[in-house]
Amino acid sequence: MTVVLGCGDRDEAVGPVGEGTSITIPLNKTAASEIASAELVITGEGFTSVTQELIVSGDIISGVVESILPGLNRTFTMNAYDADNVLVYSGSTTVDIADGEQAQVSINLIPVDAPFAPEIVSHELPDDTFMDLMRVPAGDYTRGSGDHPDPIQVVYVSEFYMGKREVTFSQVVRWLADRGNHEYPVGALDGADFPAGAAFLDFGFVSNANSGEVPTAIDGRSILPAANKPVVSVHWLAASEYCKWAGLRLPTEAEWEKAARGIDARIFPWGDAKVDTSRANYGNHFGLRDVGSFLSGVSPYGVLDMAGSVREWVADWFETGHYYASDNIDPTGPERGFGNPKVIRGGDYKSGPGELPTFRRDHRDFLSGDNNIGFRCARN
Repeated sequence: MTVVLGCGDRDEAVGPVGEGTSITIPLNKTAASEIASAELVITGEGFTSVTQELIVSGDIISGVVESILPGLNRTFTMNAYDADNVLVYSGSTTVDIADGEQAQVSINLIPVDAPFAPEIVSHELPDDTFMDLMRVPAGDYTRGSGDHPDPIQVVYVSEFYMGKREVTFSQVVRWLADRGNHEYPVGALDGADFPAGAAFLDFGFVSNANSGEVPTAIDGRSILPAANKPVVSVHWLAASEYCKWAGLRLPTEAEWEKAARGIDARIFPWGDAKVDTSRANYGNHFGLRDVGSFLSGVSPYGVLDMAGSVREWVADWFETGHYYASDNIDPTGPERGFGNPKVIRGGDYKSGPGELPTFRRDHRDFLSGDNNIGFRCARN
């Protein structure tokens, strides 16, 4: 199926003049039965990406494409999704749009192969509870943003399993109880103010006399309001120690991005559709929510909350420009980052949409713990 946007005149061509270009795309019988929603994503060097949501009605896709700034290498990608928001058709093309001129854009929509069926494994923890892990099969994927210092690269990652959800406050409390600790983090017990001042193996602890027992309250306050929220203010060493206790480890940065991005170089875990509050906890809309609350934001491998919620520690040290020097098979970070920062990924509940793409990188000192940083575990 071929989609032609514009045919050279002011009213129907994609270009820098006019208020917008109306498009109407007829669908064949098969496509009409499969497609429930569609979008047009326009990207280009030095150009802010535009995502146009299109209307699907019967056997017609329609919409208005905004005027596009002229320039080289303007890429038009059309994605069509079924009723479960699974990508079923996609196509793209790249054109140059000269200043003051129109451009004809032809996109060939191709059926997308059946998506990978997520596979879940229940991993038993030492305290006799379980953690859900999602299988990520071995293979190539595209990482990086394409902007310096993070070039687009195709890398190979061996099969691994990724935590379906971020590690919660109650899981950390059970770990500390299993270790016989007399101290527990208390900042996380403040209900709606959960993130404020919460600290984990760093500051803000109180004594608990019942060593070895899992408490239901600490210092007279119930842990239940915070039990299923992601634990925050976690420095990297503590996150790593928890994963070791669990018989797991922190994911590498390459593993984290593949689990979030899949093999189709998507911008967000759910695809290229724009961010909204059904898919991610971001922009201070909700504060911190229970893990797994945003099912529409699931990644191709069934992993939740990889955009928004809390930023997540990964195993790698951070170094600007390291992508240029790294291997393309199971890449890891440098031996030690300058200034001792570790990589964090994923954006958080306070982030704007621009901080949520699957390729977005950040870093913190490995002994710092902010109220928007948590973690999840992985294993081979």
